Amino acid sequence: MNTILGILILISFMILSAQLYQRYFPVYGVKCIHPEKVSKDTILLDIRDYNVAYKLEAASKENIPLPYLKRFSDEIKGKKIVVISSDLAGKNLCVRYLRKKGFDVRGYYILGESDKSKVLHFLNPRRRECREI
Repeated sequence: MNTILGILILISFMILSAQLYQRYFPVYGVKCIHPEKVSKDTILLDIRDYNVAYKLEAASKENIPLPYLKRFSDEIKGKKIVVISSDLAGKNLCVRYLRKKGFDVRGYYILGESDKSKVLHFLNPRRRECREI
């Protein structure tokens, strides 16, 4: 009985660890890029909700919220992508999924709920993450 309980606890721990890794462990090789500095052949993929994302005006922007990404990933028109997200967990999930699908994720940008007219960000040297102030 103790052996079965130990195995169940171990399996539960492994599943929980995999979920936490996917969501919270930073994705390396993806740098912070400001949306205004993106080349013309790169798609800005905004994974925030529709009611928040409509405020950002860009020529090559597509809005597919994170919960709909698996369903509508075939509609992304380019291979080079910069992800715009509202938090780091969403960015990590999106980048991992898009890389698995074969897309070239060039970078990301975090836009929070603060004043959108002041687009400020800083680079955290310990985590190498770009965040908005």
